[in-house]
Formats: sequence, structure tokens, C-alpha cells
Amino acid sequence: MGAGAPRQLTAIKWGVGANIVAAWLVTIPAAAVVAWIAYAILHTAGL
Repeated sequence: MGAGAPRQLTAIKWGVGANIVAAWLVTIPAAAVVAWIAYAILHTAGL
């Protein structure tokens, strides 16, 4: 996928792209939850 990808679409390993998308779908919401928890703790502590 991306620059230097083979010209034939059948030669592309689509599973790699699916793994990348799945990782982003987990990582971004998880980061949001961690940020919200940190904000809630600091806001409650008055910092």
C-alpha cells in the first residue's frame, strides 16, 4: 500500500492495511479515554 505499491491490486497485501485501520480504531478512542481520565483527575484536584 502507498508509494511503491505494485501495479496489480491483487499483489497488495490488504491484510496489512486492515490491521493498520483496526489499530487506529482502537488507539484513538483509547487515547481519548486516557486524556479524559487525566483531565477529570486534575480538574477535581483543582490543578
